[in-house]
Amino acid sequence: MTLSACGLHGLLNVDRWVPLVFFGRWIKWSDPTVVSHAALGLYTKTLIDIFSILACLLGFPPGAEASRRLRPIEEKYGDPTLMRFLIARSMDTDNASKMFVKWLKWRSSLVPNGFVADSEVPDQLEARKIFLQDLSKAGHPVLIVQACKHYPPEDHLQFKKFVVYLLDKTIASAIRGREVGNEKLIGILDFQNITYKNVDARGLITGFQFLQADFPERLAKCYVLNMPRFFVSVWRMVSSFIEKATLEKILIVTNEDEKKTFVEEIGEEAVPVEYCGKANLRAAQDVQVPSLEGWLMILRPPKFAGHQVFALTRNSFEYFDVIENS
Repeated sequence: MTLSACGLHGLLNVDRWVPLVFFGRWIKWSDPTVVSHAALGLYTKTLIDIFSILACLLGFPPGAEASRRLRPIEEKYGDPTLMRFLIARSMDTDNASKMFVKWLKWRSSLVPNGFVADSEVPDQLEARKIFLQDLSKAGHPVLIVQACKHYPPEDHLQFKKFVVYLLDKTIASAIRGREVGNEKLIGILDFQNITYKNVDARGLITGFQFLQADFPERLAKCYVLNMPRFFVSVWRMVSSFIEKATLEKILIVTNEDEKKTFVEEIGEEAVPVEYCGKANLRAAQDVQVPSLEGWLMILRPPKFAGHQVFALTRNSFEYFDVIENS
């Protein structure tokens, strides 16, 4: 049995992580609050609900046949992936299911092979405008976009594939041993030295809309650096296409104090020298990550066997190792 935190947010009105009791084992945590077995039952019910809705949306016949045809999806995507869609839709199983089905169709259409190869986006890679750094203090990969090297693309399909390529690779770079499913990324948009020729409002909107609809709960934070005055009106227009939850994760750095905070929050070891850190810039295509084929967004649930669970508080979730009750 695997545990999902699907129902925890609605059941417990707490701001702190809570320890979970499961088959006599528990998570040691400072907050003495525990989740009852009724809560664990709610997790299972929520999963049953979402898979029932998925069966209807996908046109599967009811009963055993639906279970049989849903089994590959359940094995392929697991609790962590579903959890991200649920959080993105405020734990509403109907809306989360619709979002998930829409994503399945989008992914199979745009990325039929399961991943985007370098050979599919040569024009975008040639500019060497995107950089993938080491993990931040919080363990998030850092993706840097130097807008002065970008020009509005003629091939918009290739650009869309390039956005997927970047987000896929960035998430993959966060993997350390096994996929957890809640890997997030930090984005840095650097507008230093941009001119009107570099302005691509459509490209920005595409990137943020992909993050919202197709990579839900993947963005930890986005820093905007060196925004020139002439770009402010463009940003306002772009912002109108960005959901409130995503906008709240975007910080426009405007002064020296904010720059220091930016470096401190990410960590000097991940921030390049060009941005007052200690790292070297690494072009995204030069970074080696675990094989993207077959794994990406196909996150199998870990083998819990009563030893691992994950908890949810506010809008995030994370796995914890379970220790024996003593």
